[in-house]
Amino acid sequence: MQAAATGCFNTWVAAPTQSIYERYDRFRNRVIFPIRDRRGRVLGFGGRLLGPGEPKYLNSPETPVYQKGQGVYGIYEARQADARPPQLIIVEGYMDVVMLAQAGITNVVATLGTAITEAQIQLLYRSVQRWYFALMETKRVARPLGVRWR
Repeated sequence: MQAAATGCFNTWVAAPTQSIYERYDRFRNRVIFPIRDRRGRVLGFGGRLLGPGEPKYLNSPETPVYQKGQGVYGIYEARQADARPPQLIIVEGYMDVVMLAQAGITNVVATLGTAITEAQIQLLYRSVQRWYFALMETKRVARPLGVRWR
């Protein structure tokens, strides 16, 4: 795995405990999603809790390689389905991307647990000409970033 070579793998997957000799699985009881950049390189992981509890979603901690405000989940997979998709749909989470992909809708990406950032918007502008929000609170989230509504 490319990520392991960066020295970040232990930070992503194992979390320290009180003892320096003990570690525990950061993503225990979760479905794990690899978070990739546009070229398919694994930057980090996201996990969705399988049962009750909090937090429902958990991402890898921020590292020099992974910063959740810089990327979007599913951009690599969307580009694998169509190298130059005419449009992308931005949804809230990993599971939204997965469910839509199962229904045959592959031009979907998700923010990484944050309100959409300027860096994510710039990434989307470089990737496609048109994109649409399918978020619960789209206008409240995007208006401060200067996104215009037509």
